[in-house]
Amino acid sequence: MTKDTYSRPILPDIPDYYADRMRLTVTVFGVNISFGLGSPHPDQENPDDLVGVLELVRVRMSLEHAKIMAMILKKQIKEYEHQNNTEVAIPDKVIDALKLTDEIW
Repeated sequence: MTKDTYSRPILPDIPDYYADRMRLTVTVFGVNISFGLGSPHPDQENPDDLVGVLELVRVRMSLEHAKIMAMILKKQIKEYEHQNNTEVAIPDKVIDALKLTDEIW
């Protein structure tokens, strides 16, 4: 049986996904995240169109869990960048399309 880095068995029935699309919904009851795959050949005139997205999995969690998860994810990425003397670059076009700012990061 295959083992993880802590020598624990990796169960074959645990799904393993790659996603390049995400949809996030926040409600007073929690956070819903749907992960999916975009079309390998998107419409060149509408590359951000979600019609061609294949949803693979939906993860639901409390607001508190989501906030802690976001904090840990940010910490881990910052540590990776520091340890490897690099920066994970996000194109300005993507930042603008998602209506994000540098202050968030």
